[in-house]
Amino acid sequence: PGRGEPLYALALADFMEHKLTQAVAHLRQALEHSNAHAEAHDLLGRILCETGPVEEGMRHLERALELDPGIFNARIDLARALALTGDWSRAEALLNIPLAPEGDRRSARFLTMRFNLWRRLPTGIDPDLLPESLDPGQIQGMRTIGLLERGEPIDPEYEANVYRFIARTPGLRV
Repeated sequence: PGRGEPLYALALADFMEHKLTQAVAHLRQALEHSNAHAEAHDLLGRILCETGPVEEGMRHLERALELDPGIFNARIDLARALALTGDWSRAEALLNIPLAPEGDRRSARFLTMRFNLWRRLPTGIDPDLLPESLDPGQIQGMRTIGLLERGEPIDPEYEANVYRFIARTPGLRV
């Protein structure tokens, strides 16, 4: 392939198969052909924020958002990377998305709660005011976050399953 789009498709397939080294190589080639490919910048940024170098990953996520401010995944991944590097104000500003779809707002709210947990600030979770649309596992997960926040003991069997709550929540990306 000599153009960016086919190389991006190969990279996406590599990413889905957890072949990250190959995905990064294909994404770099795709961006050589088409530096304005927002999705390629997003995926490369996401991978590099996890595998390093993080600063380069953040630059790709920023470029993705310059090209297409509507790429929500880039917004969430950049916010998380900024928070992990201590740039809380920029991270939180990225999550201020009042016109986003419900799933995106829910993801942004959840990531904001994670930021607060990382900084040992209140998450604002009120277990009595959780949406009725949540299933029992999601409610348990939200209550567990509240317990973690307050430093209270949680059910050891459930502690290992907190990430299942995250994975099962439709539209949630953290």
